[in-house]
Amino acid sequence: MDHKPLMIHTMFPRSPPNRSLRVELAARMIPSLMKKKIILGLAAVGLLLIGGLFYASMKANDIVAAFKPQIEQQIATSLGSTVELGEISASIFPSAHISVAGVKV
Repeated sequence: MDHKPLMIHTMFPRSPPNRSLRVELAARMIPSLMKKKIILGLAAVGLLLIGGLFYASMKANDIVAAFKPQIEQQIATSLGSTVELGEISASIFPSAHISVAGVKV
């Protein structure tokens, strides 16, 4: 039996016959690896954005309450009189809004 040696260019007809199998496989894998990395990167960014929005929606009242004295001071400066704000509630979902109850001017 006369066996012919397996030639790389018969497996990959578009490549020149002098390229090694390792180089050919690497050349074919790079675009798919780059696609996977891009998809994973975009998925990670998406998860971070969703996580940030979720955190902000859960902590919106605390965040606004932390700035309450500064908000009162800015309003008092604009109006030229003392201002006291009652309870401030904030929400991001389903629509962004801030509600203030018990405003004293």
